[in-house]
Amino acid sequence: MPVFQADGLRVESDLPLARLVAGRVSMVKAEIGGNLWLTFAEVSGGESGFAVNCPQLRVGGGLYATSIQVTGGVIPERDLTCQACRPTAG
Repeated sequence: MPVFQADGLRVESDLPLARLVAGRVSMVKAEIGGNLWLTFAEVSGGESGFAVNCPQLRVGGGLYATSIQVTGGVIPERDLTCQACRPTAG
């Protein structure tokens, strides 16, 4: 399965990754100026490592991940900076 590798990525506006299908997502120290859209994304993770690896990710707008499916570990647990991140039940 493909890997979405975007370590150090700099985007001034939104990053639309809705419906992304990937084996892993890596966005270490990425900076998104607008919203990060992960709605309906599927990340399988495989047998080794983390499925979503995003320590020190900065999002200037909101992080939208309604109905995301992740199999495997997720980083960050704490070090996400986001202007409009609010957990919601889904």
